[in-house]
Amino acid sequence: MAIPTVTITGKVLDPSGSGVTGGEIRILLSTPGIVRDASTSADQKVHGEQRVVIGSDGAVSIVLVANASITPAGTTYRVRFMLSSGFTWTEDWSVAAAPGAQEIGDVTVVSTTPLVQAVQLPALSAPSNPGSGSDRRKFYYVEGGAGMPDELFLMMKNGDESYTPQSIVSGNPA
Repeated sequence: MAIPTVTITGKVLDPSGSGVTGGEIRILLSTPGIVRDASTSADQKVHGEQRVVIGSDGAVSIVLVANASITPAGTTYRVRFMLSSGFTWTEDWSVAAAPGAQEIGDVTVVSTTPLVQAVQLPALSAPSNPGSGSDRRKFYYVEGGAGMPDELFLMMKNGDESYTPQSIVSGNPA
């Protein structure tokens, strides 16, 4: 088979510029598409999710079909980074047809969502409604990134087992 692919290699870096210590990248084409196999002239489907493990030093190797080779035109790849540290962010990529190999930092990023980290804080020792042991509270801290504020959420678990999020603090600490 001769489907035009691009191998993207390099290291995923944390905000300090160091290679991350593991995690996963999930990649999904925005719209299922078709690519022509140059050796057989047969059409091949391009779809589904690809998962790539991030090495212990942040190293990755990703093989994707160049977006310009995919019909319909205008597709992008949704690329979600999920680091073992808990940080996540999403980028939309447009992968160029040439060269056949590309550094991860040279991929065209069409859009990105902020870097966030959710951390569960310890549950309170007392129920929110004394006399009713069925209510529980949990706090979650979301560290903002890329200009987004930090937030603290209170998740209330009620007797019917539903959660109700309440943003109680938003802003960047001084």
